[in-house]
Amino acid sequence: MHVDEVQIIIVDDEIWTAMQISRYIIGRGFKYVEVFDCPREAKNKIDSMENCKTVIVSDYKMPAMTGVEFLDLVCITDSIRGFIVTSVPTIVLSKRYHVIEKGQGDRMSVIADYVITNARELVKSINESTDLDDAASTLTA
Repeated sequence: MHVDEVQIIIVDDEIWTAMQISRYIIGRGFKYVEVFDCPREAKNKIDSMENCKTVIVSDYKMPAMTGVEFLDLVCITDSIRGFIVTSVPTIVLSKRYHVIEKGQGDRMSVIADYVITNARELVKSINESTDLDDAASTLTA
């Protein structure tokens, strides 16, 4: 699997913020980037994707639910990674998800770089797992 095959989902009720982050990520070669301003719509999309490797970026403060509630609803797995972006990181007290500060200008590129790093780590762990499975199959054959 290659890193540009990872699905990136960005959820933020302020759609322009999500679009800024997506532009940085697309500009770095990712093909599968989707933006949602409603966590439930994003959840429906994620549920419809089978065996898709996904990195989710969620705003913390949204009208329908918090980013933590959204990521809990998605059920983060080995093939789905999620983290929270917020303008006030001290209010997000979550030990389950990484929190990164949202801001203007350079902060958007920091968020995008964090997404890309997570996508690379996800692909690396999947490829290593596949290599181990292939090696085990060879040994038992």
